[in-house]
Amino acid sequence: MYRLFAPAEPPKKKTKSKAQIHSCIGATDEHQLDCNQCKDGDKFSSPDRNDSITLEPLEQKHVEYIAPDHNLKCCYNASTLDRCRSPQGLLLQPPHFRIPMDVSDAQKVSKAFNIPIQKQSANPIGQDRVQERVSNNQRLVTWARAHMNASQLWICPICWSHMTCSPDQFGDSAEITSLRKRTDPIQRIIDYILSQSRQNIDGFRQLVGSLSTSKTGLKQHLRHEHGVRRMPSELLEAYSLRGDDGILHRYLLENGYENDSAHGALLSYWRHNPVMFGRGVGFNKFIYLYIHYYAPRITSASLPEITGNESATIWTALTRPYSLVETAEDREMFDDSVVDETGPVKTGQEEKEESSAAASLTAKGREYGLRDVSGYLTHEQLEALFREEEVQSDGSYSSESEDESERYRRELSMKKRRSAEDDALSDSDEDDDLANLLSKGSKSSGRKRILSDSDEED
Repeated sequence: MYRLFAPAEPPKKKTKSKAQIHSCIGATDEHQLDCNQCKDGDKFSSPDRNDSITLEPLEQKHVEYIAPDHNLKCCYNASTLDRCRSPQGLLLQPPHFRIPMDVSDAQKVSKAFNIPIQKQSANPIGQDRVQERVSNNQRLVTWARAHMNASQLWICPICWSHMTCSPDQFGDSAEITSLRKRTDPIQRIIDYILSQSRQNIDGFRQLVGSLSTSKTGLKQHLRHEHGVRRMPSELLEAYSLRGDDGILHRYLLENGYENDSAHGALLSYWRHNPVMFGRGVGFNKFIYLYIHYYAPRITSASLPEITGNESATIWTALTRPYSLVETAEDREMFDDSVVDETGPVKTGQEEKEESSAAASLTAKGREYGLRDVSGYLTHEQLEALFREEEVQSDGSYSSESEDESERYRRELSMKKRRSAEDDALSDSDEDDDLANLLSKGSKSSGRKRILSDSDEED
């Protein structure tokens, strides 16, 4: 009897995993992009296997940077990143190379290529050359233009004032506004991050916590980080980085770029920024988009060195022009002699009656020999003064400090004077009576004579 045995299956060969020949930093490579490839909608650009900065061929083991939205990949040789360092010797963040590299990304690169995170490069690549290559990277430019259209950032007014003003200027809203208009926003952001990195502090995450991608996010930041409960909407609009009449627009208007048109000035700022290097570089928009992506992903927080008292002082100054509290500039617009700032609004008839009363009061004051009546005395004070002068001019006053004998002599003299006046009045009355009798007698005798004459004629 024969047994049939099923042939045994040969063991499956274990597939060897491909050794990772590159280091991926930034976001995750969701679209499996090729080297230096950009995804725009459903379209993919052609790949490029050259270093994005030096334009040299990429080594088999190189660094791949994925943009925050996963739609762009930029590739660099490790030696390129080793030569592109900050003045303090820190690795710089692709794709803009303006701020120190993210800590986790720097650790990946250092471990994969055995290069230190911080050192002084022996053969550095000049910053001008780096920025020119960044600006001329057409895939990077295409990606940036697609995302600049719908991106907006709001900067916390308190945090921004802290970054642009000194403590002795916190109480003056006009001074804060003036300094804000003279500050290049992107350059100030970069300067702050760099200054913190010199102290081994992650200034990027500190700063991004004070920015928001919506006005609602900004209100939440002010409420939770600074204790602000009420905020003028007009003030928040002024701290929109790209909005009309926002921080950037006022900065361009204040400094007057070579192109007088607003559109030309904006293009110059985002594409060229001639102030920084004297020729065309375009890192501003890349910094802006980098921050815009991380702003809602990093916990909102105020800058750590801002105290509660400082926040309250800055906010009081910023909101003063929007409150009912008058400012020194407001006072110059009013004539205190005409406008009643504390009372209700008066009708034309009420103003006419008050004007007439004031004219009558002034005339009465002049009658009593007073000067500058309306300038220093109220109506009640003036009436009291008039009553006092009327009492003094009556002549019927007596001083309580007088001596009794003097008072007796004065009263006796007054009695004699009244008695003499009464005698004179009585004498004049008798003379009047006598004159009346004589007048009546003459009239009657005359009447009798007339009658007798008439009888004779008859």
